[in-house]
Amino acid sequence: MAVPAARRNRGDLLTWMAVAFVVTVVGTRVYLQLTGFPEVGSGNLHIAHSVWGGLLLIVALLLPLMYAPSRLLPLAALLGGIGAGLFVDEVGKFLTKDNDYFFAPAAPLIYGTGLLLAGMAARSREHRPSSDATRWYAALDLLGEAGDDHLTVREARTARRLLEKIAAPDSGEATPLARSAAALCREVDAWDQLPEHRSGWFSRFAHALDRVDRAVVPRFLYGTLAILLSVGLLGYALLAGAAATLLAVDPGLRDQLGGAIDSGDLVSTPVAVTVLWISAASCLATVVMLVLALVQRIRGEQRAAADWAIRAMVLVLVVVNLAASYIDISVLAVIMVFQLFGLGVLVRYRTRT
Repeated sequence: MAVPAARRNRGDLLTWMAVAFVVTVVGTRVYLQLTGFPEVGSGNLHIAHSVWGGLLLIVALLLPLMYAPSRLLPLAALLGGIGAGLFVDEVGKFLTKDNDYFFAPAAPLIYGTGLLLAGMAARSREHRPSSDATRWYAALDLLGEAGDDHLTVREARTARRLLEKIAAPDSGEATPLARSAAALCREVDAWDQLPEHRSGWFSRFAHALDRVDRAVVPRFLYGTLAILLSVGLLGYALLAGAAATLLAVDPGLRDQLGGAIDSGDLVSTPVAVTVLWISAASCLATVVMLVLALVQRIRGEQRAAADWAIRAMVLVLVVVNLAASYIDISVLAVIMVFQLFGLGVLVRYRTRT
């Protein structure tokens, strides 16, 4: 069975879905924590937010099944991410007989799902069309915008380059697909009066936000925030690393923690101890990266300093928080709000430098 051709913009779509998933889970946990976990319903009726997640997942599936324009795919990805976030956030209820939303082992599953989506998005963004079938589908996807008069000059040129690679195969043999690609190239050449670019609402909003940021926010403010965030991240890494090390070497502390979160057996497993050591090592690596960022900052290499600080923040988000989520994912969600804000500031600081 042939492997299905990859979608042209799957990296962007998975990024939208991953971001929507993470924001939804973090936002839901923070909202419930701040509002005291309110219930929707009365008496014996309680409408869990996983129900709304399931409905959004259905809508996300219906959009690409019912409508042709690929412009709807980002919306489907967003709705799918939100729906998946609302659904997976309550996975603890589906793993326990007493519907325990706070079931501690569910937290790493939730966090791991977000990491999986983010990893798939990052890997997919590196994808380039490598086969004639992938190039063909990518070209047709681009040219499909002509049906709604949304095709731009840039998209037409990109589609033509893809078709040219199909029409001139390395083997020199003119396959039916190559002949079709050559004919479509001639059709594309005949099109005229295409707009240079199409600026959607999101693109206009992003450009306007960038202009306001550059006009209003001084660059030194980002530098100051980057230093403060790095100091805070350093403190978090030191505390988390010390806690993980103590738990890894002291069975008594693990038993106390297991009793506190009602998961004593799971905390004391060899897997859990291994995770603790990995978390401690990651905290040490985070500290080293932040020291390297400080050295680069002193040397005047601000972009290099920002790169090391960004790597440190990503390591904390990917590895350290995975272990911390086991203890209290609701508190971690609040911490992650500041961490994600910090990551955004660091990325923006690097852009402005």
